[in-house]
Amino acid sequence: MKPPFAVILTCTFVGILGIATAAGETTRPVDLRSLFGRTNVPGPKRLITVEDVATLRQIPTLRVSPDLRRYALMVREPDPVSNAYVSAWFVGEVGGGSPVFSGDAGETALAVLPSGVAPGDLAAPEASWSPDGEWLAFPVRRSDEIQLWRARGDGTSVEQVTRNPADPLEFEWSVDGRKLYFKVASPREIRRERNLRRERTGYNYDEDLSTYFELMASQLREPPEPARTLWVFSWPDRTERLATESEQAEYVGLKSQRSSGSASAARFAAKSAVMRNASGDSAWLEGQGDYVLQYRVMFSRRPDRTEALACPGEYGFGLIDRLWWSEDGERVRFVRLDLANAPGYRVVEWNVRSGLVTVLFHFPDEFLRECSPVGGDRLIGIRESMSSPVHLALMDLRAREVRVLADVNPEFQHIRIGRVERIEWDTPRFDWNEAGGPLDGAYPKRAVGYVLLPPDFDPSRRYPVFIEPYALMGFNSSVGQEHPLQAYAAAGIVVLNSSFPVPLSTVQKLGANAMGLVYSAELGFPHISMRMESTVNGLKAVESRGYVDSARVGIGGVSNGTFVPLRMMQKHDLIAAASISGGGWGPSEYYYPTKRGRAAMPGKDWRPKPEGAGADYWRELDLAEHVETLEAPILMHHPLSETATAVRLMRHMLDANRPYDAYVFTEETHMKWQPAHRLAIMERNFDWFRFWLQDIEDPVPEKAAQYVRWRKLREMHLANRRKAAAKD
Repeated sequence: MKPPFAVILTCTFVGILGIATAAGETTRPVDLRSLFGRTNVPGPKRLITVEDVATLRQIPTLRVSPDLRRYALMVREPDPVSNAYVSAWFVGEVGGGSPVFSGDAGETALAVLPSGVAPGDLAAPEASWSPDGEWLAFPVRRSDEIQLWRARGDGTSVEQVTRNPADPLEFEWSVDGRKLYFKVASPREIRRERNLRRERTGYNYDEDLSTYFELMASQLREPPEPARTLWVFSWPDRTERLATESEQAEYVGLKSQRSSGSASAARFAAKSAVMRNASGDSAWLEGQGDYVLQYRVMFSRRPDRTEALACPGEYGFGLIDRLWWSEDGERVRFVRLDLANAPGYRVVEWNVRSGLVTVLFHFPDEFLRECSPVGGDRLIGIRESMSSPVHLALMDLRAREVRVLADVNPEFQHIRIGRVERIEWDTPRFDWNEAGGPLDGAYPKRAVGYVLLPPDFDPSRRYPVFIEPYALMGFNSSVGQEHPLQAYAAAGIVVLNSSFPVPLSTVQKLGANAMGLVYSAELGFPHISMRMESTVNGLKAVESRGYVDSARVGIGGVSNGTFVPLRMMQKHDLIAAASISGGGWGPSEYYYPTKRGRAAMPGKDWRPKPEGAGADYWRELDLAEHVETLEAPILMHHPLSETATAVRLMRHMLDANRPYDAYVFTEETHMKWQPAHRLAIMERNFDWFRFWLQDIEDPVPEKAAQYVRWRKLREMHLANRRKAAAKD
């Protein structure tokens, strides 16, 4: 299982959550109990701050009760002071009213991939309602131990259920609700002994590790271990024991029922699950091959799913999020991301009798997750937009109405947000993506972004602009959460949050050599070039509106939000300041994956060895070889495990007298997850772009040393510009 990073030392179910840092130091208690009891305070709205963005609450998990009357949601709040997350369960009525606190959700863990790598995403715990909808069961992690708890649906009682020597990894209620089945892997003590043995005898480089970066991690993680042993907690006698053969058979049936779903329970399907209505008809999502994210909606009247029919028309194929049967069992419904007009979502209905496909509801410019039917042509789901933080919404598909069921960030009722405008532009044209080219049709013809305008926007002014070029993810949708986009806008910086053109069907269209083609030097590095030039086109589209200053453009991001800006700085003189996380691509990229890591790559290991032509390949991509092209200063926030990717760039910039400022964060992952680190990075990025784009310094004394360094960097920057002008 995933190891914890923030340990909650004390907690009571009445709502006072005492939390501690990873080092075990006790910190101030954080209270989520009164979250939904907070009332509006009259008065003028204030501007958003960096801290507002850094402490936004999220909803990782939403579950609807079998009788469709109640919902349970987990709320997670980052606390930079304690450098931990505080989480709690709440239960509400679908009909309305404030949700009630129903229990502490325990400490937060990182999600771990099957390889054992943790990229930085936080795990979303499961939860399960009892068949009568009166109890909610959920896992709670404390002190490196997971146990199951249950809370009464009305919030009046919560209690620990299991006390098992192993962590429950999956669980189901019995049909009568008198037992809770749960599956476990190895006991914790055995896992600890196994890890200690590996630590003392050494990790096998090619079998235990996936990449070089794991060598710099604070601890090495085991791949998730499958659950094998079935246990039972029985309420009549309050015993915890191994399951009997008959109980194991019942559990298998329950798992099958859960994955197949039913019209009466209105359960939704996982991507691989089959949904069956009361007549036994099947509906499912059919994948289109390895590494292809799109699915086709299928239907069959036969139990073996032969003689299957595909949903006709454009809406029956794509990024399908949820699938369920209507109450009458005659129509298949699903939520589809509109790829041609992202991030719009559509709720689509397919009448399998008549073949008619209808869009029941279109949600343009919105983001939906965990949509779940609650009867009467209604859905509830987690919803947000570029101007509205995450909340729980009730959607009436027939009336085309939406209302907020639970606002987990009520403070934003008192915060003033500027106008947000959608913007679209043509993606660039290259020989390789024109008709008949080797990548024809691999990338979309249009790209999408949003412009965040200052609250007191004046179209007659010329504003500096900041580009977050990676993806659209919702309110303050900065990938990696290192840039407080809404705070930039509140400070008078126009923000372009754009989305890279995504080749979702690349492997399907191009085969196993897809990665080699999209990163082909002969074709001009198509994937990077497409993303870079599309971002340039997006900037031009904003500039054409006449309210931005083209001489004051900032850019920044994480992962591909680093690679693309660095490439742009090499190829275009457009950027006045940048902020990145980790370094760009270079010859060491070939050596980073282990044998196990290379085997897990899509297609094949396409990275060329940096010798001969391979050396030329990496030399073209590596900004460290082209620092003479750099005009803009760069701020860097590296996780310790990835700092090695940037050392050549930093040393070459130092040798060439190019301005940069760099910071390293220990015990971090590819996407930094610790709340204290995120807040520090956001605040420094905010100060950095105000310094370079607006010539503004924060006068607080503790930042004085920062500005001393940056003024020296500005002198260096101006000297380089004067030298360049003299050469011209």
